[in-house]
Amino acid sequence: MTDEIDIHELTPDAQNANEGTPRGLKLLDESLRELGAGRSILLDKHFRIIAGNKTVERAADLGLDKVIVVESDGTRLVAVRRTDLDLDEPGGKARKLAYADNRIAELDLDWDAERVLADAQAMDLAEMFTDAELKEFARSAGPGEESDRQIGRGGRLYNAGEGHDIEPFKLAYRIEAAYRAAGGLALDLYSGEGQLASWYERRFERVIRVDKNVADVDYKIPALKFLQQHLPEFMAFDFVDFDDEGSPAREIQTLFAIIQGKKQRPFMLCLTDGNGLNLKLRGKFNPEMYLQDNDGIRAATAEDYEQFEETVTQFIEQVAGRYGFTPTPISSYRGREGNVVYQTWLIVPAPSGALEQNEANH
Repeated sequence: MTDEIDIHELTPDAQNANEGTPRGLKLLDESLRELGAGRSILLDKHFRIIAGNKTVERAADLGLDKVIVVESDGTRLVAVRRTDLDLDEPGGKARKLAYADNRIAELDLDWDAERVLADAQAMDLAEMFTDAELKEFARSAGPGEESDRQIGRGGRLYNAGEGHDIEPFKLAYRIEAAYRAAGGLALDLYSGEGQLASWYERRFERVIRVDKNVADVDYKIPALKFLQQHLPEFMAFDFVDFDDEGSPAREIQTLFAIIQGKKQRPFMLCLTDGNGLNLKLRGKFNPEMYLQDNDGIRAATAEDYEQFEETVTQFIEQVAGRYGFTPTPISSYRGREGNVVYQTWLIVPAPSGALEQNEANH
């Protein structure tokens, strides 16, 4: 049985042991652009990605939005037949894709030592890693895992796995933004278990919750799909929260593109952008996502990380202005040891004629 779904319906493996490398990711990017998709990815029964996390991430950034899903119980091989490729063609794409497939796998492997050690405790990995290799992982992970943790604002350990806690400053700024907004309709995207929604429900007459990974929400779909398919039904919103531990830059651009010329009253916009962790640990940066340039993904620099909060600020100012809105920053807070940016903004439709002038300037 085969089916076609949107790539954003797939869920990355949150415990993927391969962190990837800048060089491998660059080669993957070039291969997808020039040669297209090659071998298949692998999903579990819940559409979570077992193999191919990096491929899905980059394919989504490049606009390869459709995924053909072939259901299998593992008793038969699944083959991808590229009807446009021929191995007999001298110097053709088929032969180059064969090289790219193997070389990317070789270059883009960078084991997360702590993840491997944790998994080795839960399952038998003896056939994949020798004792010497596991000991090397232990050395690279470093001693004193507990003692290395840093206590942050609010007194809790940021990396203690307490994902349901809300950082005090983040919560304070979100509540401030909620009470600065009119009290009608709030859109809680990436709602998760609804900790923030429970606060929003005290302020707003109605809260629309959206999250592809949580059953008890109004729309169990990706935020991007909600915006594309359902936002026109809720144009009277007074408040929108993009609480994404990744980066909601694509979704924020989609929001402004849809409401351009249609949203006539101010609203509050809140965001969580966790791309700083990606910059620090994986060493890659996609300036296109923040409307900076068109060079695609590149290796991250120390400056990218240090200026991450300014990058997010400039992005909101640019995308709002592009679509005819005036953004005013209310709060900006860089939490979690500098890896996550929390911001709240007042967004006001620009005066008539400002959009035309802004487009002329571009």
